[in-house]
Amino acid sequence: RGALGVIVVQPTKAGAAPRPSIGGSNPRPMPGFGRSGMSLGISPATIPAFAVVDAIRDKLFTDAAFDSTNLTPRILEGVSLRFNLNAKKELKEDRNVVGFFPGTDPEKSKEVVIFSAHYDHVGVDAQGVIFNGSDDNASGTSSLLEIAEAFGDGPKPARTIAFLWVSGEEKGLWGSEWFSNHISLPEGYKIVADINIDMVSRNDGKSIGLTPSDKHPSHSNLATAAAASAVAEGLEIKYDADQFFGRTDSANFARKGIPVVFFFCGVHEDYHKSTDDYDKADFDKAAKVARAAYRLGWLTAQAPEAPKRTKAD
Repeated sequence: RGALGVIVVQPTKAGAAPRPSIGGSNPRPMPGFGRSGMSLGISPATIPAFAVVDAIRDKLFTDAAFDSTNLTPRILEGVSLRFNLNAKKELKEDRNVVGFFPGTDPEKSKEVVIFSAHYDHVGVDAQGVIFNGSDDNASGTSSLLEIAEAFGDGPKPARTIAFLWVSGEEKGLWGSEWFSNHISLPEGYKIVADINIDMVSRNDGKSIGLTPSDKHPSHSNLATAAAASAVAEGLEIKYDADQFFGRTDSANFARKGIPVVFFFCGVHEDYHKSTDDYDKADFDKAAKVARAAYRLGWLTAQAPEAPKRTKAD
């Protein structure tokens, strides 16, 4: 008969990664890969999808011998579900912000090195608690402002440098998805690299995470150059962020075959909580990452050849 609904549950097997919590006055598990909402892609509006917390999962499925390792479709005997779904669909508009410095070379200026960061965050919870998002991602958006100022004050490279602040990242990378499908640049221009900055002001002040690593299928010589630029600014490189590759805006450029790199400090106890505030930010670390990203962008925009993807190990 086809699907009547979709229930999304976390794995039941031992060792499954714990889910982060939504903060505020009433902390609770956050379904959907650490996001307050999740998308299953385009599907008919008549098929509802529910992401349930572990306690509900266990109540529904334990007695029916539910096994998350067995994906063979089957009827769960003795399980009967009833949901009341009161959904309201609203269309809202949001904005990406983009600006660029044209390159100086007549031919290479049509090749664009883009810096990206998302400026949206969780917002305000039901109790009115404000989530300021100092690390996620005021650290990235302010870094882009500093990098733009540096390019404005200094000489212009051969290729065009663009800056993209996107919204809707927390809802499912919506802003960067739209931009990557509707490039808002002059006709004939193409993006040859994306340098994404998302969460760069926490954890170890002497190191920064980078993805893609050389084990990732989207690895390119842009990632290799990013590592060298970070080391030049006194930062140790940690290739521990590949698991987050698809959870930030650079992923939408990678899907277009564009070489990307993502600077990322890693999650922490204030991730997606109201306690992610500026008093916990490591400004020196954020400045080092911004300088590394500027160095990378300048070298990429001046290089004889545009970045190229390399074969994963």
